[in-house]
Amino acid sequence: MRRFHYQQSDIVNSLLEVGVEPGDVVFSHMSLLELGLLKELGQGQDMVACFVDAIQQVIGSRGSFITPTFSYSFCNQQAFSRQHTPSSVGAFSEQFRQQPNVIRSLDPLFSVAGFGPHIPLLFANLPHSSFGQDCLYERLLSLPTKVCNFGVDLFYFTPIHYLERKLQVPYRFDKMFHGKLEQQDVAWQYYVRALCKNSEPNCRRLADLALQKKIAKQHPLGLGAVSCVPLTPYFELATEKVKQDAWYLAQGPQLSNNELTPLMS
Repeated sequence: MRRFHYQQSDIVNSLLEVGVEPGDVVFSHMSLLELGLLKELGQGQDMVACFVDAIQQVIGSRGSFITPTFSYSFCNQQAFSRQHTPSSVGAFSEQFRQQPNVIRSLDPLFSVAGFGPHIPLLFANLPHSSFGQDCLYERLLSLPTKVCNFGVDLFYFTPIHYLERKLQVPYRFDKMFHGKLEQQDVAWQYYVRALCKNSEPNCRRLADLALQKKIAKQHPLGLGAVSCVPLTPYFELATEKVKQDAWYLAQGPQLSNNELTPLMS
């Protein structure tokens, strides 16, 4: 007999345990394979539908949900279409973006998809810069936003690149990419990292510190866990640490400007 590791009611309970509330905007990185087998799959139900329903039960009609549908299209010299370009970050996001009530953002590198009352304004007239001024992540700071990861911990935290740019960390820089966006030729700015292992993202210290300070919460779900943190206090903690150590959010060790310059092109 197949063994199941969790059920939909466990998803709801985990979200409540990590502090998700009605009216929240929830931004989630998803790795559902890490959670094991969902009981409802054995009853013929759809996994994406089960997760979406569980999330909606917690955030209610006043809440919104967002998940990455990144494609990195312009990085790969490919055109981008909101409707037709597949997500490159997992089966959940690819199926989710095609749901009838879901909107996808117009971003040829780091698109996201979501539903809820906040989404139209969050996605409207986004700048041609995935992490620049007035980007999605800056807009999320004005709302009750929580990053809530399923099956992966807060080591995975795409919004942190917005903060890195705002703080002008030494190992990243703006780079322009060009391509067709819905049949139109456009340029798009991406805050890329220097081409070395030292600059690879590493939010492990920040995630551990947030849990230690009880800013973030984690709760078991199946074979894995749900990890959640409110965006604004997490950014405040990260800002404090980066001002002490400019490489706090990178793998390190630190490189000098002379060492970095040839790696930033």
